[in-house]
Order: sequence, then structure tokens, then C-alpha cells
Amino acid sequence: MTVRKLFLIFFLFLSFKNIANNTIDSLFVSLNNSKTRNDSINIIENLFINYNNNEDYINCIKYANIYLNIKDIHYKNKALANKYIAYSYWAMNLKNMSLNYASKSLTQYKFVKDTSGIISVSNLLGILYNNLNKTDKATRFYKKALELSEKVNDKSYQAKIYNNLGSVLINSKEFERAITNYHNASIIMKETSGKNFFAPNLNIAFAYLNLHKVDSAIKYLKIAEKCINNNTENKLAYLLNISEVNIVNKEYDKALKNIFYVIKLAKQKKYNKILLQAYSYLSRIYALKNDYVKALNYQTRFTQISDSLSIINQEMLTTQIALLNKTEKQKILIDKLNIEKKLTKLQLNSYRNKIVLLISGVIIFFIVALIFFIQRNKINRAYKQFVKEDVENLKLKEINKNLEKQINVNNTQTTTEKYKNSTLSDKYKSEIAAKIIFAIEEDKLYKKIDFKINDLAEHIGINRTYISQVFTEEIKIGFKDFINNYRIEYAKKLLSNSNYSNYTIATIAEMAGFNHSSFNRIFKKYTGVTPSFYLKNSK
Repeated sequence: MTVRKLFLIFFLFLSFKNIANNTIDSLFVSLNNSKTRNDSINIIENLFINYNNNEDYINCIKYANIYLNIKDIHYKNKALANKYIAYSYWAMNLKNMSLNYASKSLTQYKFVKDTSGIISVSNLLGILYNNLNKTDKATRFYKKALELSEKVNDKSYQAKIYNNLGSVLINSKEFERAITNYHNASIIMKETSGKNFFAPNLNIAFAYLNLHKVDSAIKYLKIAEKCINNNTENKLAYLLNISEVNIVNKEYDKALKNIFYVIKLAKQKKYNKILLQAYSYLSRIYALKNDYVKALNYQTRFTQISDSLSIINQEMLTTQIALLNKTEKQKILIDKLNIEKKLTKLQLNSYRNKIVLLISGVIIFFIVALIFFIQRNKINRAYKQFVKEDVENLKLKEINKNLEKQINVNNTQTTTEKYKNSTLSDKYKSEIAAKIIFAIEEDKLYKKIDFKINDLAEHIGINRTYISQVFTEEIKIGFKDFINNYRIEYAKKLLSNSNYSNYTIATIAEMAGFNHSSFNRIFKKYTGVTPSFYLKNSK
């Protein structure tokens, strides 16, 4: 090959790489130069998809929300945007926010009968509910996704879902059933690609280890070993499982050799979770060897890394909240506080032996106190910033509200008379949901104190049982929470409006449809702050 040809190949490679790196920049240029509305819509869609692919989840959420505010956008496009927002929140470990948008996306995909969309979002909902330890709901969504993927012969998703079902069963300690699902995933992967894959075989080995069937575990570990393919993370996961086999066989020196190698690579690659597991293994092995001094030493390192990761996670969450204030501020704050409580609970419940507690108790107390003080100050600042930006964001929500009204007007054109003597179809449920939202927003029904579901049924002329079914299966939120969301939004408008500055909080509560006795509690539950705090910081 000539030097000229080599230079040409090198030049083309650099050009291709440059094009890939500047995809988003080129989309912005195209957006500025677009001449039609449809072109602009398509470019914005490509923007949030590309941001998600580049793991820039903040901008993905930002442009997906802009996309959702576009007038007359099709339900299928709304479902796509909500799905990407859900994926972004999931990647940022904000599971409750992800759950909210995934549920919206699923409802919209069902409305347009998009099977591939229903499969992908149902699978995501299964993952989310499994992470939240709601295994029954996770299993239900996985099975629905599996049923549809088998119907359309989507082998790729079938394998994913079988693997995910195995994880649910592992969490429930149903190891035999987990193995069956992992086997199914492995078989489908091999059928479609002609080769074995690392994950399902490692999962099978892990399940057999929990069943104390070491020989079977070794068999699948050997298959997994052949599938590592120079992937460092896979290699480390494999070595941890091999170390478990060594421990069961009381081959402690072999296990130690593997674990020290895992620690070396994990430090180089900054795989903190794997490093944490490795130190836990070391403490366990030295305890089995009756070397309690080293066992205590490695347990202390495990604790230090665990505490450090908890602090880093909290700081990351604080940063994410500051960046996401322009989208779903109050919900994110509540989700953050829930995660912080969970992290604190995990930290308090982390394993401590008596010697570590006696030696380091006082030091830990001061460290925790300092962390709490710093985090408390950050949270207070985040609250104040949230209230100020929330007032500005109310205008954007009005635009979104007009969009929803437009959709609701269209959806409520169909009469309900023809469904009078039949069971609720998916289409009819969607129509009832649209009619409910239209009635609540247009007639301001949420302002009525003690407004109940029976009142709603009478107002829109639909059977109460049907309405309850629609809230459960279509809107995916209880009637009480649904009404309270509208009341809270209206109360925030009044609190931030200078025309109502002379009104008492009790009066504003009644204007928004609340009983004064419950207003403070409900307002704080939905926003994370009290009405008086919101009023003070919204001016």
C-alpha cells in the first residue's frame, strides 16, 4: 500500500470521527436554518436522541420537554419523548421520576397501539420496579413485554426480558426458576448470533453457587470465561465468582490471589463497586482463616470506600438537581430527599463489628455530623433556588396546559353512548381519561373543597366504576393525588402572585380547594417545602 493511500485512509478516519463528534453541533446549525415546522420538529427529536446516546442526560431531558411543548404533536411522538426522559432519569438513578415518565409513555404507546414501543417501555418499567423491590409489579410488566415480543417474534427483546426475569427471581431467592429464565436467554442469544454470551452464563453460575451446586457453577463459569473478550469489567466479575468457588472449596490462598488481582485492576480502571466487593471478600476470607486483625483491616477499608461513595452520590444528586430545576424541580427534590434517606439508611445499616465501633465510633460521629451540616446547607440553598425558578417555570407549564387542552378537545369529540352496554376498551379508556383531564382543567373542578370521585362522575356523566378503572389502568395515579396535583399548582400561582400578597395562607388554601388543616402537610409532601417558605422565597 502506498504512502498516499495510507494518508488518504487516515484522513478519512479523522474526518469520520470529526463528523461523529460534531453531530449535535450540526443539528443546531440545521435547526437555525430549517425552513419548515416539520423539519424543526424532526431536528429537535434527533437532538434529544443524540444527547441520550452521548449520555448527556440533562440536555436530553431539556430538549425532550421542549419537544413535548410543541403544539399538535402526535401521541406516538409524545410517547417517544417521554420514553427518552424516562431512560435519562433512570440513568441518573432517579427511579421515581423515571417511573412517572415511563408510565406516561406506556399509556401513549397503548393509545396508538405501537407494539415495539409498548415492549420497550414495559421492559423499562420492569427494571424500575425490580430496583424498587416491587417484584410482583416488575414480573407483571416483564411478562406482558415477553408475551408481545413472542407475538411479533422479537428475539432480541425476548432474550433481554428472560435475563431480567432471572434477576427478579434472584432477588426473591428463587434460584431454580432464575436458572430456567437465564437458560432461555442464553439459548435465544445463541440461536440469533451463533455464539455464547457472558452475562447469562455468569448469572447461571451465580445462581448455582447460591444453591451450593459448585460443580454446575464451575461448568457455566468456564463457558462465561470464553466470552470475556478482553472486557475488563467482565473479567473482574468472573474472578469474583471464581473466588467464591475457591472459598466454598476452602482454597483460601487461590481466592486471595484472585481478589488481590481484582483490586489492582479495579483501582486502575476506577471500578469502585467492584473494589468494594473485593474488600468485602478479603475481610471474609481472612476471618475464615482466623486472621482477625487483617479481617478487621479490610472491613475498615470496605467501610471507608462505602462511606466515600455515599458522599459522592449525594454530591452528584445535588448537582443534578441544580441542573434539572428548569424541568421537574419539585418532584426531583422530593426524589432526591428520598434517595438521600435511603443512602443514609444503608449507611447506618452497613456492617460494623464491635471492635470497629469501639475504636472509630467517636470519629465517625463527627464525620457524619459534618456531612449532615454541609448537606443540610446545600439542600436549603437548593430549596430557595427551586422556589425562585419554579415561579418562572409556571409560565412554561401554562403553554403545556394549552397543548393538553387542545388534545383533550379532540379526544372528547367521540360520544360515550356507544360504549354504554359494553366493557371498557383501551380506546374508550383513553377517551374517558381525556374527558376527565379536560373537565378538571376547563371547569376548575379542583377548586371545590371536598370534591370527590362521585362528583366527577356526576359532572362528566360517566359511571363512577368506569372512572375508577381509568384512573387505575390509564392515568396510573389515584384520584386524590390527581386532584391534589392541580390544587398544588394553583396554590403556587397564588402564593407567587403579588396581587394576592395580602391574602392569608389559609385563604389561599381554600381558594385552591384545600381544607386549611391539611394544606401545610399536603403542600410539603408534593413540593418538599412549606407554603410559608414558598411564599417567602417566590417574591
